[in-house]
Amino acid sequence: YLVVDTSASMQVTSTSLSKQALALWISGALGLVALRRLSPVSVISGGSRYQRLKKQETASLSPDDLWRNLEPLRSGDVDEKTELSQRLDSLTIQLRERSVIVVLSDLHDSEVLDSLKRLGPQHDVIVIHLQDPAETGDLGAGYFLGSEAESGQRFLAKSKQRWVHDAGVERRLAGGDISYLRLRTDQSFVSPLRYFLLTRIALMRGQR
Repeated sequence: YLVVDTSASMQVTSTSLSKQALALWISGALGLVALRRLSPVSVISGGSRYQRLKKQETASLSPDDLWRNLEPLRSGDVDEKTELSQRLDSLTIQLRERSVIVVLSDLHDSEVLDSLKRLGPQHDVIVIHLQDPAETGDLGAGYFLGSEAESGQRFLAKSKQRWVHDAGVERRLAGGDISYLRLRTDQSFVSPLRYFLLTRIALMRGQR
């Protein structure tokens, strides 16, 4: 299961590559790897467009279905709300067999960490945390007036202000037996992603 956050904050970017675009690229790559291993793939939106797309999100062994289900997630909607925690809670209830669940998100949903920790003991959960450099205090723009992408709430901030705290997120997820990788949109991501997946496979083999 590839759960892709499509909420408005994933579309806001200070670089040429948005978090949403990166999430879709990685989803396509991981989906193809799974299909080559004869594992059915389901692509699920973590935003409010889910109700419109849920009929297309059944697991399939067809590459055509993978691309067909990824395509509607490419469009942007600045009014789209996050429903990531609700989607994960639904999977916790619905899935009867242990499954691999990959979550690609900026983790701006205030309840998502709790939902992930409920999901972790039952399934093999991977979180790929996507960040724009502006979220870590690297904007370099002095003071600015902004608005939160999903709520529309306006605020005054300075460019060196950090909006996320990676260490706390990773520490909380580690306690729930969840694999975690953070990727930034302004940095190379192929090598870190490949290393993360290979290391994870080696650890799983060692646990057998």
